[in-house]
Amino acid sequence: MAAFAILLKFVPGRSFNMGHTPLQKEAIETIDKSLVVTAGAGAGKTRILVGRIIYILQQGLASIDE
Repeated sequence: MAAFAILLKFVPGRSFNMGHTPLQKEAIETIDKSLVVTAGAGAGKTRILVGRIIYILQQGLASIDE
């Protein structure tokens, strides 16, 4: 739950841009289907996952307690 508390500071209408590449941004903003993200070490897989969670929360598609 502590990790989601950290996400809260990004959610309420704040801009979220961590310098994602166009492919990372596409993965973050694709919410109508499941994704498999494969990449080497240090490529940004965790950033994509966190960015996707924040994006879903910002769009109102889920609440922080779901």
